[in-house]
Amino acid sequence: MICGPIVGMNLHTQNIMFGVGFLLNEKSGSFEWLFNSFLISMGGKQPVTIMTDQSSAMDKAIRHRLCTWHIGENAIVNIKGVMAKDGFKRRFDYVLKYTDTIAEFQHYWNSLMTDYNCKTHKWIERLYDLKEKLCPAYNKEWFSGGILSSQRSETTNHSISRRLHKTNGLCDFYKCFLDVIDEWRSKENKGDYNSSTGNRYYACADNMLCLHARDVYIIAIYLIFEQRFIKAIGLRCQRISYEFPVSKYIVGHPTKDFIRHVVKFNEQEMVVDCTCKSYGKIGVLCSHIL
Repeated sequence: MICGPIVGMNLHTQNIMFGVGFLLNEKSGSFEWLFNSFLISMGGKQPVTIMTDQSSAMDKAIRHRLCTWHIGENAIVNIKGVMAKDGFKRRFDYVLKYTDTIAEFQHYWNSLMTDYNCKTHKWIERLYDLKEKLCPAYNKEWFSGGILSSQRSETTNHSISRRLHKTNGLCDFYKCFLDVIDEWRSKENKGDYNSSTGNRYYACADNMLCLHARDVYIIAIYLIFEQRFIKAIGLRCQRISYEFPVSKYIVGHPTKDFIRHVVKFNEQEMVVDCTCKSYGKIGVLCSHIL
């Protein structure tokens, strides 16, 4: 049987187990049963984002996003010659993982295809057709916690399989499964304790905004905030318009950013929004807003 763990992320950005199922095969009907059973166990509440590999059967069963790690592995097999060219892999990873807007994705994708003369490759053409499922720039409206791959599920498989032998039975699996869950819960309890006893991790000791963030966020989330705050120091901000109560700003790095982002601030409702949509995706203010 095929083991299918359903893994998520807790408030400390650690693995958390939502459930596990056993499948006889990897057909679309099996995946439909698995996710319908999971939906029932969650009281009918649907997950906002599901990350999977490039499985055609799973594609028929659910709406999901594609795992960038699996895409990278498939690229090594399907475009081996292109991947071997100097600089292609680095630029390919950047386009798939780090482009913030659709315009930025299109620019860097077209540049990559032109520089390496690979636009007409069949596998690359199919990959481009799936851009809405694989590129974060097309999914900014959906919360994902910053997860780009299904590696959390793969890590679960490894954590369990390394404790078992192929001759072990279902009872042995169940015991190992509980051991992994206990290990994860212990790590979560440790994260809870560390957060409750104070956040000792900070680079900006005298900044009032960072001091406030230390009181609001747990350690794992504060470190993300602090990294973005430090990045914001190098950005340049210019107000381009003001029509009460909304101010519009263009924000970006003067030499590194090809596309600068627009930040809107409503001083009446005290609401701020950025075109990178990072806050809605991860839940932490982006460097442009900061």
